[in-house]
Amino acid sequence: MKLHNDGWSNKEIVTFLNLNGIKRRNKKDNYTMKDVWVCIQKLKKREQRKHNNQFKVGDWELWKYEV
Repeated sequence: MKLHNDGWSNKEIVTFLNLNGIKRRNKKDNYTMKDVWVCIQKLKKREQRKHNNQFKVGDWELWKYEV
């Protein structure tokens, strides 16, 4: 995500990863443009979920307990 935020295109990121010998996590093969695009989309959604937390609390009722 840092490369994307620095203004790199998906094609540049793929070239960088493959030249440095960085392989995909589960398949151990080279990255493609689709892999980079999917990773960026997932990271963007994760950031949105982290920052857009909204909680709605319903009506509260207080009861007085008498002994």
